[in-house]
Amino acid sequence: MSPPPSPPAPTTLLALLLGLRERRATGALEIEIAGQKRRLYVVEGELHLPGSHPLAQRVAERLADLRERRGATPDPADPLFEMLQRIGELLADWNFDRSEFRPGLGALPPDLVGPLPTLRVLGVLAAAGLDEAEVERRLGNPGARLIAAPIVPDPTGIGPPPEEALLLERLRLPMSVGEVLEGSPVPRPVLANHLARLLALGAVRRADGAEPVPAPAADREFLTRIAERIERGLTERPLVLTVEEHRERAADLLARHGGLDHYELLGVTPAAGIEEIQAAFEDVARLAHPSNASRLGLPAGERALGVLFEAATRAYGTLMDPERRRLYNERQLIDLPTGGPTGERREAERREIARSRYERAQAYASAGDIHNAILLLEQAVQTDARSEYWAALARLQARNPSWVDRALASYRQAIQLDPNNAEVRFAAGQLFEQLGDLDRARTQYGAALRLNPSHFEANARMSEMTGAREAKRSSKGGLLSRFFRRE
Repeated sequence: MSPPPSPPAPTTLLALLLGLRERRATGALEIEIAGQKRRLYVVEGELHLPGSHPLAQRVAERLADLRERRGATPDPADPLFEMLQRIGELLADWNFDRSEFRPGLGALPPDLVGPLPTLRVLGVLAAAGLDEAEVERRLGNPGARLIAAPIVPDPTGIGPPPEEALLLERLRLPMSVGEVLEGSPVPRPVLANHLARLLALGAVRRADGAEPVPAPAADREFLTRIAERIERGLTERPLVLTVEEHRERAADLLARHGGLDHYELLGVTPAAGIEEIQAAFEDVARLAHPSNASRLGLPAGERALGVLFEAATRAYGTLMDPERRRLYNERQLIDLPTGGPTGERREAERREIARSRYERAQAYASAGDIHNAILLLEQAVQTDARSEYWAALARLQARNPSWVDRALASYRQAIQLDPNNAEVRFAAGQLFEQLGDLDRARTQYGAALRLNPSHFEANARMSEMTGAREAKRSSKGGLLSRFFRRE
């Protein structure tokens, strides 16, 4: 296996930090500014503050508060955002001469605070020096088409600023620069500034001649579900290794994992099939699950195992997705042997791939990332057209008023594949009712009740709609009878 060529050295601090975040790197970035050295710390690509930093304690308190209220929309007036602004502005003043990245947990101080909402900080850095002329230069031709690009999700759960969330929603499908800046309640100069920031962060990319890229697998919600499943498995079926054997294997992986590619980390060859990758991941994940920390007695064990577990999960997510695996092989210059699986094995792999995409889509939807969830479900139904995949896609499409026709078409596909699914029938009825097509809504509610007579919600909707129709008929009958009443 040939080593990948060394990429060109990034020329800006923003490029350096974005590269570390994309690689999910862990370690210390040493910056030399006018002969003085300063350090930035990243764990899995996310910025952390050392405990000695003047803002560390206040940031830690605000992050803890946000974790307690996870799922709630952050208040724009929260002091945390002012502190992040200050950190970003400080970084913008760092015109470095030289930089060196020291990888590994050993380069980190023991009292780190974080992770920070790294993209928020980098957004401030990306906006440094943005005047109107620079914004227009970055945006370029008003007719150039843009599209939202999947990026590594923010582990803190803090999304982008409202203006940028609006832009990312509008750019779920390709749109020209001019189109996306028009017809918005946000003033054009403000929106243009945020769009230029998103381009600099890689959250929006040029769409001309390019297809949407697959969503990243290392989403926090996806990681959480995998971690919970592995932990349940360890409880039901503990490792058979002795503590010494377990510690030796874990320590070996911890020492080497930074230099291993995805295949080497999981212990498979580049020709491995889906089933082999699945089995290899289960083995590594059970070995490296953070819940093993107390058993192994490793220094900083839980954090170290957490980094290793996330790296294995990221490798698993990439190698289970054919397109992402192909792109990874190209970047790593990995040559594959000719030939491949055939017959039943290929069919089983196709089903596994679709199931993996469906499960990751569910995780994204739970985390509120509807864009990436829809992308994955569209891939799932193309790979293995199952009713549950089409129905899940329809539910998400129905959230966008502009995509109602797509949602109806997806429900029709789901019903055609499984006409005896009462839940899909009921969901389709709800959408028809929402659109004012009451006859078709009643048809679907009726079908749901025939399949499941005890379906409470379908019964309630049918009763309400029947009552409304009878009241309307009675009203019309009363008017006519009075009109033709004999004296």
